[in-house]
Amino acid sequence: MFKDFISQLPDALTDIEHNAENRRWEKLQHFIHRLHGAACYTGTPRLQHYCAECEKQLKSNEIEEALQYIPLIRETSDILIQQKVPEALKTP
Repeated sequence: MFKDFISQLPDALTDIEHNAENRRWEKLQHFIHRLHGAACYTGTPRLQHYCAECEKQLKSNEIEEALQYIPLIRETSDILIQQKVPEALKTP
């Protein structure tokens, strides 16, 4: 299951970054929510935290604050993709 999660991360990141760049906030919130759920389910607390914060800001219509989490989501996801799992599992 964890390997499936890792294999789907690149597409999830593409969806998130694409919708952020195109200012599609509702779709962005949808993809962040999905990634947050997957992060909860697979036990990746750092990614879970960043997604939760981003989603919270999007729900509050605090777009600029929400966008600050996307590079952190990308960075943490890249660590997971590169199989540097212990670092990505640390709580922020």
